[in-house]
Amino acid sequence: MRFLACLLIPLGLLGLACSDGGKDGPVIEVDVNAKHLCGFGVINGTEDRCEDHADCPGGNMFCWDSGETHHTRGFCRECETDGECPPGLLCDHNWCHTPCTQTDPDCNAHDGWYCTAGFCRKPHHEQMTVSFCNAGNKDLEVYLDQTRLYGPTEACVFSRWEWMPAGQDTVVLAPDECGLYLNVKFTPLDVGMHRGFMEVHSNSIEYNPLLVLLCGEAVNAICQAAVDGDCPDCGSCIDEDFTQMLSQHSEPDCSDFN
Repeated sequence: MRFLACLLIPLGLLGLACSDGGKDGPVIEVDVNAKHLCGFGVINGTEDRCEDHADCPGGNMFCWDSGETHHTRGFCRECETDGECPPGLLCDHNWCHTPCTQTDPDCNAHDGWYCTAGFCRKPHHEQMTVSFCNAGNKDLEVYLDQTRLYGPTEACVFSRWEWMPAGQDTVVLAPDECGLYLNVKFTPLDVGMHRGFMEVHSNSIEYNPLLVLLCGEAVNAICQAAVDGDCPDCGSCIDEDFTQMLSQHSEPDCSDFN
C-alpha cells in the first residue's frame, strides 16, 4: 500500500503543490489526494497459509496452490467447484459466496457487502478514506452532491463511496476545521490494475475542483513478505498514469455497480 502526499493539480501537465497556508478565503486541504491499494485480494478476507490440507482449520477447507511462483506456501480456501459449496452458495475465487444480482436483496444479510461480479463480496475500504480540512480563514463549503468519478470502465470499481457525515449535499467547515471524510469502497470484479479519479467541488480559492486519484490492484492471493520473501512490485500509480484520463475527462457507465 502506498500513499502519495501533497495535492496533485492539473497545470497543463500535472504538477505537485502544497498549500503554504495563510490564504485569505476558504482553502480545501486533504491528508493525501492519491490512494493506492497495492496487491489486495479480489476477495477481501484474512487467509491462513498452509503447506498441506492438515494445516487448514475445520473439515471444509483445503490447501490451495495459487500457481504463482512468489507464493512459497498455499492458502486455505473452501472450494474449487460449485458442488463443494453448501446449498445456496457458489464457488467464487475458491470461496463459497452467495450469488446475487444488482436488483435483489441477497447481500443484505452481510452488513456493508455489495453485489459484485454476481456474488456478495466485502469491499476494501479501510485504506481508502480521504480526510478534508479547511486551511483558509473563511468558511469552506464542500458540495458533496457534485462529486464525480472519471476514467475508463475499470474506474467503476471505485464508484461506491460514502461521505461522512452522510446525508448532506453541502458540508461547511469553519477555518482550521477538519472532520469531513470520503470513504471509497474498492470492489473489483476480477484481478487486475484499476485506476480512476474523483473531482471534489467546493468554494475553495485553490484546488477547485480537487482531484483525488485512485489506484487499486486486485490479485487472486495476497503476497506476504513475512511468508513469501520477495513480493512483486506494486502496479504503477503516478501522475503520468492519469494524463490521458484527465484529458478525456469521461464518466464511466457504472450502472452495474448500483
